[in-house]
Amino acid sequence: MVENVWTFIGIQRIEKTKFDKELSVIVNEAMKSIFSVTGLSPSGFSSFREMVEFGRQMNNEDSYFWDWMKEHGIGYLERIGKVSLPDEEDTMAFLAYRKLILESDMESNDVSNLFISVSELLKTVDEFVNSKEESLWEHSSLR
Repeated sequence: MVENVWTFIGIQRIEKTKFDKELSVIVNEAMKSIFSVTGLSPSGFSSFREMVEFGRQMNNEDSYFWDWMKEHGIGYLERIGKVSLPDEEDTMAFLAYRKLILESDMESNDVSNLFISVSELLKTVDEFVNSKEESLWEHSSLR
């Protein structure tokens, strides 16, 4: 595994809160699961984008995942990687729930389920983070 998953993805991230740290743990687990089921190693690539392009060029049964990752996943990772949220009960509960789903799908050893799980994880975390940011921004602008 790469030393810093965010650097591999192309993001400079400072973990300020428990939420930030837990998000990093979950993204790291998701990436490790991708490496495990595809047989790809991050050490063979200079960046996650390069790995995604390689996956797309393999043109095999996993290509749909790499196409989705290029079209949507990288953007989700970039957005969620730049956000820091406070350690509120609902944010921590949300991450705990998403981690539980990911771990369950990792244990199933079903590649399709894992790809769906990682895709849903990135999409729902992005949506959650965006809604929390909007809420925090609205709350601060009302003062």
